[in-house]
Amino acid sequence: MYGQKKSSEERVQRWFIIIGALLALFLLNASMNGELPGMLNFLKAPKVQLFTIVLTAILMEGFAFLLLGSCLSGMIEVFVPREILEKRFPRKSFPAAVAGSLLGLCFPVCSCGNIPLTRRLMKKGVPVAGAVSYLLAAPVINPVTIISTILAFPGTKIISLERTGMAFLVACACGIIFGRYDTAEILRDTSAEEVSCHHHSSSPRIIQALHHAEHDFFLTGKYFVLGAVTASLFQVCVPRTVLGSLGQNSVISILLLGILGMVFSLCSFADAFVASTFTAFPSTAKVVFMTAGPMVGISLIFLYMGTFKRKFSVRLIMLVVGIIFVLGLVRGIAGG
Repeated sequence: MYGQKKSSEERVQRWFIIIGALLALFLLNASMNGELPGMLNFLKAPKVQLFTIVLTAILMEGFAFLLLGSCLSGMIEVFVPREILEKRFPRKSFPAAVAGSLLGLCFPVCSCGNIPLTRRLMKKGVPVAGAVSYLLAAPVINPVTIISTILAFPGTKIISLERTGMAFLVACACGIIFGRYDTAEILRDTSAEEVSCHHHSSSPRIIQALHHAEHDFFLTGKYFVLGAVTASLFQVCVPRTVLGSLGQNSVISILLLGILGMVFSLCSFADAFVASTFTAFPSTAKVVFMTAGPMVGISLIFLYMGTFKRKFSVRLIMLVVGIIFVLGLVRGIAGG
């Protein structure tokens, strides 16, 4: 299995080299034929420049937290014995889901960084209910996000409570529903990692932790890049002029901002400041925007697909989206 995994990675590397060589030859040929200035003018187009700005912002913002989550993941793997998590963490689905939802208060990681950390917690014996609830709730229910939301809405602090409450309900519900799953049904095969890590078992513990962090970072990083590119394309293509008129209808505004939250894929530490600019929308729609993005943003969907098995990822995404929109619509109809 490890040999197959390694040969697959080598094939991908060869394809990157071939594509890179072809691109270099193409640019060389364009330069010799005098076509390069025209291509450079294309790169100066407003939408192309906006795409590069948005993509760079997402990558710079996300990679920092992805690296933080990977480092925490490596530390947990090496320095936290499996027995501690197995004995101290609740085993039943409901208390495990509640505990997992509040674990972000101790590990305040953004939505990009908590995926490798969740994966490591599962491998360390944390119940699936607790790991899934942590995966969804940690980006929202943590001190940094809570404080940033309060600062973004200084006149309406209730929005921060509503956001925290919605995230808690969604995370607990999903944790309980998926609590019957086994870790082997969720995580992708990691036999290659186990063989690779075995060769570093004699190294100092800090080196082992950094090795695990490196593996988790590059494992999830490639999917994050794909998601960031997709999210950037959507942000450039979505027209902003129609948002004001759609914000007058509570149901449509909730659906629209929920979709935009998924499309924009903003970091949960800063998305409240973007949500505060949607002045034409009701508060419930803003809460949905700030909940959907950190849980099922486009960049995260790629990460889910790369970290967890496809069947579980699809079910998780559909369930989270359904619960968020139902809670948002119920709150909106009730007067949000």
